[in-house]
Amino acid sequence: MAYLDVLPLATVKTYLRIDDTQTETDAEITSMIKSALAYIEKQTNIMVYARDKDFTVVNNCVRVYDDPINSVVAPAASTDYSIEKRRLYSIYTLDDADVDTLTLNVGYATETDVPTELIDVAKVMVKVMFFEQETNQSFKEMLPAWANSFISTNRRFIF
Repeated sequence: MAYLDVLPLATVKTYLRIDDTQTETDAEITSMIKSALAYIEKQTNIMVYARDKDFTVVNNCVRVYDDPINSVVAPAASTDYSIEKRRLYSIYTLDDADVDTLTLNVGYATETDVPTELIDVAKVMVKVMFFEQETNQSFKEMLPAWANSFISTNRRFIF
């Protein structure tokens, strides 16, 4: 699965009220879809599609803020580990001191599992990117307050 499986080009073109026979801007809109969903992932640590991701083990421990966590991919199943689930993150403690990387499969397995409010925010972000390119405002100022609120309420942590 990829970003365009979560938010297909045809869906966004309909949202933007662009005729599906008009293809001159397809590459640009596709890039905007990817950028919007990547931005949402970076702001919330909610991975919108499943993928393997490496985490560095420090003192036999990894704090994982990404969500949802599907499975441990590596190290091999023979390595013992424990999981402590906290409210906004999980702690993986490994028994093997020689392991320096933990690979987890994180993200939603199907596009229908992605929270609807994040899809709605992504559509609005693409709309702002597409129609408001020439304005001199910051991107955050151009997003509706509700969109920023949806991102904030889904944020996994704040530094």
